[in-house]
Amino acid sequence: MIAMWKKRAVLFFILLTSPVAQVVAQSEKISLPEQKGEQGITFSVFGNPTYFHRHHLEVEGVAEHEQAIYQGTWNGEFGLQIAGLKDEPHRVHLAYVELDMNSPANRLFDILLNDKVVKKEVCVFNEVGNRRVLSFDFTVLPEEGIITYEQRKSLPEADVPSFRIIRLYDVSGKLMAERTAWEMRPADWDLRGYLDKIYFGPIRTGYTQPPWEGSYKIRKGEEDKLTAADVMGPDGIAYPNWTRVGIPGGIPVLENTLSLADFGAVADDDEDDSAALQRGIDELQQAGGGVLFIPDGLYYLDHFVTVTGDNVVLRGNGASKTRLVSRISMEGKDPEIRGIGEDSRIGSKSFYYAMVDPNGLTGIKVTFGQQVVSEQTFLGLWERTMEYRFTGADLFNVKGAGENRLTIVASYRDGSLRTVSRRIEVVEEETPAVRAYGPSGVISFRGYGLIGGEESRVLLTEDGQRGDMSLYLQPDHDLQPGNKIRIFGPNTDEWRELLRNDHIGGSYRSNHYEIDSVEGDRIFLKDALRIEFPVADGSYVQKLRPLLGCGIEDLTLEQEKKAFLHGILMEFGWECWVKGVSVIKAGYKGLYMPNSKRCEVRDSVFDRVWYNFGGSGYIGWENSYDCLMENVTAYDMRHAPVYQWASSGNVIRKSVFHNSDAQWHAGWTNENLYEEVIVESSHDGGSYGNGMWASGPEDEGHGPNGPRNVVYNCNITSSKVGLWMGGMNENWLILHNRFVVGRGPAILAKAASFDHIIQGNVFVMMEPYPAAIYLATADCVGIELRNNRFYGPVDQLVEGEIRPEIEWDNRILKSGNINRPQPEVRSIYE
Repeated sequence: MIAMWKKRAVLFFILLTSPVAQVVAQSEKISLPEQKGEQGITFSVFGNPTYFHRHHLEVEGVAEHEQAIYQGTWNGEFGLQIAGLKDEPHRVHLAYVELDMNSPANRLFDILLNDKVVKKEVCVFNEVGNRRVLSFDFTVLPEEGIITYEQRKSLPEADVPSFRIIRLYDVSGKLMAERTAWEMRPADWDLRGYLDKIYFGPIRTGYTQPPWEGSYKIRKGEEDKLTAADVMGPDGIAYPNWTRVGIPGGIPVLENTLSLADFGAVADDDEDDSAALQRGIDELQQAGGGVLFIPDGLYYLDHFVTVTGDNVVLRGNGASKTRLVSRISMEGKDPEIRGIGEDSRIGSKSFYYAMVDPNGLTGIKVTFGQQVVSEQTFLGLWERTMEYRFTGADLFNVKGAGENRLTIVASYRDGSLRTVSRRIEVVEEETPAVRAYGPSGVISFRGYGLIGGEESRVLLTEDGQRGDMSLYLQPDHDLQPGNKIRIFGPNTDEWRELLRNDHIGGSYRSNHYEIDSVEGDRIFLKDALRIEFPVADGSYVQKLRPLLGCGIEDLTLEQEKKAFLHGILMEFGWECWVKGVSVIKAGYKGLYMPNSKRCEVRDSVFDRVWYNFGGSGYIGWENSYDCLMENVTAYDMRHAPVYQWASSGNVIRKSVFHNSDAQWHAGWTNENLYEEVIVESSHDGGSYGNGMWASGPEDEGHGPNGPRNVVYNCNITSSKVGLWMGGMNENWLILHNRFVVGRGPAILAKAASFDHIIQGNVFVMMEPYPAAIYLATADCVGIELRNNRFYGPVDQLVEGEIRPEIEWDNRILKSGNINRPQPEVRSIYE
């Protein structure tokens, strides 16, 4: 282990000789270093660009000593003026590298030389992908001894382009001058930019206390403060109650019921087997459930397969033996209409879908009869969505009930039009409403979801408090024992103000429960509330119809063609499971299980996705509760493992995540556990480069995360910060982990990230910056830093606006045991 560590340390120190990872600063006036090249040639910069440095992102084909040059970039619409040239042709060499995985396809720009567009609509990612050099050479005649370079957005909707290097050669090929983004970095770009930009900034100062008083930090001797949502751990620390996580009694062992071979599927024959698979599923659904066995061999899926009935299990003969390969794609095809039944009838409260080829798509127009129902326009440059949703209500509003022709026209950047048309009947109330669907999976398990609209919501009449196992509701509700419900607290202006939250909308406070009994206006639950649901914010409950007891086991699913689809989609599932499955190269997310309750994912592998930016490539839980993920391996995801959007009480453990970061990505996730996981974080898969990251209140796309998330006995490596806590995080428990950290602090907390217990960890620091622990704002109160070991060139243990409340037995060491800690209790979950 020590030998491996030494090798890794040398690599880290080589990579860390350049300044800090992904930082930003702006400078109106840029001071250039000593001139490189011929005397008399001068450079000046105009515009107001932004400098970034994306550390530890090795650029392919670039020598080690030049890596820093290609990792630095100027972003924005700006230009360079090169003066002092002879009036003879010069060769201008330009180089670009795309290193940001967030939305690289949106970075579209024009290149101008001497005010003339020489290259239009350049997208580095589309041309060469990530971490590869895209270069251009142009012959240019100076105008009065001057050549100007400019980069401008090709379209107003485009993101800012990026610049790496410009080289100037004379007619004989001699290098006359060179300028790089790295050389032109501002002198003041380092600390402030580093703190502001990891990952959404800026950091807000001026607060000295959190917005509310802490209530989660309960120690031995204070058991009277415990609620039904708490459990006192063997170490004297109060933990969330995870005793009802996962499927009660574990994943059931079931016998095979039917075989896919009975429905006409033949392995290895290159034919489409999706219809046979759907027929088998339909027969099981009609019988009330069962196991559909898929024998050894290769089966192709050219169409979606959907499960909507309870207790349906798809089982292969092992991931190495049963292979399902998706060929689903709309590339080059005419549009299709889906969601309207074979009888061509659609209800006014239902939805229908247009399937289109997204490549070069510039518009979708929907007409009913001769009237336009919907019209959308696109740029035709980076569209990826192939499934668009429309409402039956819009058809009803245009023509009322009755028959007419529905036509969908897709337009493309090359001027072509593709059309689908179908005569349908719109009815007002005769067909049941079907909830709206998001992006499909190759294989989808879909529960019905929420029952009814706003009229079916039942308001709380008393605040739901953490630990409560009953709720008081408005009278005259129709809820009964056994009903499944969602409880929801809206993201109101008042609540956002309390959290200093810039994100509007979203699902922050939510959970799913089963009603145990009913006494008039009071309902009793089988589990305790984990957070508060105030009456003042309009908190309510609503009936829910989930999918029960479904699973997929022992097979491989691979997506052969690039299409924006999930591999396996399992939504609104209760006590469902994924076991022994390998998902290779899904389009969107390999496995997506939103709105889950007590589900399990075990013994599975998720290997890459086609689209690995902007919301893609996550493995974890979203709007999910009391679910378990164990013995999972993931490769090259953006964020894995991940919790987001109100997820609560979930456990991810004994799993390995290669080339991704661990995250609490959005929306008040609370009381979740990472335990015995290994995370190897880097930018290569599209992650932010931190080991673990939690979004903060200034993040307009994600908002802050909630209380008492736990990291226990994990091993985390990163090129940047070990653990970045964005704010409003109360009483997180960071216990007995090892963090191997590149450049940055082991832990950074800001914006009322408070009452944490950081205890028994080993931090291996390569370049601790600006200190081992950085508390960026004065409202990070009540933090306990106990019995931690810090290895490496640590000069300052703690810096920032405030000190920890308790600092006890923390040691800075130059050498020693840098292995992962071995706590007395290896698994706090078990």
